[in-house]
Amino acid sequence: MDWITTGLLALGIGLPALLAVALFAAAARLQRLRWRRASLGLAAPGAVAPEVRATLDAARPVLAALGFEFRYTTASEPTLVSDARALVINDVYQHVEGHTHAIVTTNPDGPEAWSVLWISQLRSGHVLATVDCYQHHLVTTPSGWLVDDGYLGDPQASWQRHLQRLPANLLAVVTDGVEFFHANKQAVDGFIDQCDKRGLMAPHGEHWALRRRTALAHALRLFIGRIKAARARWLVPSLPGAGRVRNAPAS
Repeated sequence: MDWITTGLLALGIGLPALLAVALFAAAARLQRLRWRRASLGLAAPGAVAPEVRATLDAARPVLAALGFEFRYTTASEPTLVSDARALVINDVYQHVEGHTHAIVTTNPDGPEAWSVLWISQLRSGHVLATVDCYQHHLVTTPSGWLVDDGYLGDPQASWQRHLQRLPANLLAVVTDGVEFFHANKQAVDGFIDQCDKRGLMAPHGEHWALRRRTALAHALRLFIGRIKAARARWLVPSLPGAGRVRNAPAS
């Protein structure tokens, strides 16, 4: 039985060591990424490529069934320098009752073709944001944003989770679309400044890079989050030809 004991001991020591090596390697890769400031605006006519438009339009029937109406399309430069997209294109919807906006974006690096972020802006100054299987990707969140992720892997369940977060008195929710646009723009435009203020990034030439401790913490968050997301996607089938609900404030 000694060989069994020896094997178990080696396994108990070896696995944590391998995980630690993988974690530090992932953190090193994250530190090599470069970030830049970006600004959100309305998409110019003709700025949306046909294939991007087709992907975004796949979300329309899903959002319509949940009571959302299309409002406008936004565009911004990717904050991650290595992002191959020339522009990050988002479609913005608003619920017919006014209390929630939905931001739909393409998702070139994930298993889903498109993803959604539910947002409700409160008169208190806070913003309720609900994502699904995506929170682990966030380096940080905008000041005043309360982000929740249930790792449900299902759009209807994620939407219901967001509804449960809304205050009982909907008069506490901002329904003005212009105010929402400015709040969203502030979140996108201020991402790098938020990271700098919180000590998460440092200047690197004309760009920015994650600090070592930030990269290590983010690598661990990604490792755990991807396991939770994979489990959710395995349990719930994806939407035909479209995607699940999983996005976050543009960053």
